[in-house]
Amino acid sequence: MKSRINVYARIRREDVAKRLFYGVDRSSNGDTLTLHQPEDDHRKKRISHRFRFQRVFDLNSDQKDVFESIAVPIIDKTMDGRNGTIFAYGPTGSGKTYSLTGSHSNYEKRGLIPRTIEYIFKFLTETNGRYIVYLSFLEIYNETAYDLLNPKRTFESGAEELP
Repeated sequence: MKSRINVYARIRREDVAKRLFYGVDRSSNGDTLTLHQPEDDHRKKRISHRFRFQRVFDLNSDQKDVFESIAVPIIDKTMDGRNGTIFAYGPTGSGKTYSLTGSHSNYEKRGLIPRTIEYIFKFLTETNGRYIVYLSFLEIYNETAYDLLNPKRTFESGAEELP
């Protein structure tokens, strides 16, 4: 069985989008995101960087679109017995928490985690059988893993094997 890692980008913050001019070229092989750093006093020319992603979600992408494109295929494969992981990475303030948890006051803007839990339990109620569901949330920051469901528990790099 062949598996692969899909990498997605989400442009969440309007101030970043304005500061780093960007363009997205879409193709059947994925999206290419081009970032343009503006000229400054030290650099007399604009520098561009190109990155290829499975898909780039722009400022107009909503939580439902992100969930259906990223999480649903992973959840469906997991329900067939395969492993799946969604891993959010980026600098502080880039929108990881919003993408994962969403808005607590607006149900339509809930993130990947509450949508995933809802999707899994809906699947389980529509099938016969008994199930045990385990849930864990880890945050890795400065080489320390934090158990977000048990704030007293941390794992230092190499100190303890994660469950």
